[in-house]
Amino acid sequence: MNIRLYNDNLQSVIKKLSKIKSNLVIKASGSMDIVLTKRDINTSISERLSGEVYDSGSVNISESTENLLKRLNDNMVIDDNKIICGSKTISILNMGEAEHKEEVFQGEIAFSTTEKELSQLLKVKFATAKDNTRPILTGICFNGPDVVALDGYRLAKRVGSYTNPYHFVLYIDTVEALYSILDPKSFREVSVEYSKNKVRFSIGEDTTIIGDLLEGEFIKYSSIISDEFTINVEMEAEDIKKEFKFIKGLMINRLTMDFTKDLLTLSMNYCEEELDKQASDKRTQELTEEAQAVYKEDYKLWTLKKEKAAREKKVFKTKAPKEKNIRQAKVYYLVPISTIKSTVKCSMKGADDFSIGFNPKYIEEALNNYEGKINFKMDSCVSPVVITQDNKNLDLVLPMRIN
Repeated sequence: MNIRLYNDNLQSVIKKLSKIKSNLVIKASGSMDIVLTKRDINTSISERLSGEVYDSGSVNISESTENLLKRLNDNMVIDDNKIICGSKTISILNMGEAEHKEEVFQGEIAFSTTEKELSQLLKVKFATAKDNTRPILTGICFNGPDVVALDGYRLAKRVGSYTNPYHFVLYIDTVEALYSILDPKSFREVSVEYSKNKVRFSIGEDTTIIGDLLEGEFIKYSSIISDEFTINVEMEAEDIKKEFKFIKGLMINRLTMDFTKDLLTLSMNYCEEELDKQASDKRTQELTEEAQAVYKEDYKLWTLKKEKAAREKKVFKTKAPKEKNIRQAKVYYLVPISTIKSTVKCSMKGADDFSIGFNPKYIEEALNNYEGKINFKMDSCVSPVVITQDNKNLDLVLPMRIN
């Protein structure tokens, strides 16, 4: 392979591909067809860019070499084993063909949208589960026009303007990579194709993202969302978001919202951390026992390999495993030291007064997606609250008990 790349285009593409931590594959064909691809376990991103092709072929370079590319500030020539840029010549190790065979995708058109709309829909990603207790909830569900994420404590749903005949769940890694590439102000077309275990997003003519699909059945979220509420509170999103900006970065362990006909009072416990010595010692003991169990298993396996080498009269150079030294764990608990109260104008229908408690993080993250007038829809202090503007795009949050 022998090609010339223009630095401005190259740096822009490398930035787009940066969410994927893997080797960078550069493939050239024809006279000007150059494609850069990065692929990890669940996601691949390909970007076409302009340049000059003197000799077709491909090169597979490491992340370390890619970091050198980022430092270059002029047009460059790349062949199978070196990069030439101005007065610099950088040798490269071509990682070989095996790791960058072109991915074959055969699917059907699911729907088309725009970068702007898809970017808005993917904002539900904040509500995905952060642990693997239920792996299916770590992804985002596309179900017809609905795009949904939930983690067992809150749910975020957005509705697209397209028709989608398929149901699939994308890995969060694919979602993050896709979201980082999308231009939230662009009306450029995004074509989405579906196959049994993959989905392909084609952004314009140059960018392609292929993501594997999570296996399993997503929660029937429609049964969680009530259609009827006895209490409806209307307020300006910016008014309440302003109060959350004040506490950003502070340790707040509980939020209580007290509603009257025309006023919302927010009460938040401001806390400090204190070391829980008993819990810290217990956690240290647990980690020590886990480390000892791993060490015993590793040592047993090492012994078996050593004995096998001795029987076969082979040289055995592997060093014996060592016990891991466990540092003292530190477990903290929150101690309330102050109460922060603030008020927000509102208009409540369905009750004269009403109180409900929440994890403040969940309410704050839900509010980040709204501007203008919003509605809090509720039934009781123990049932979910729905935050919405149009009853289609919404966020649902489970409350905390106040007492």
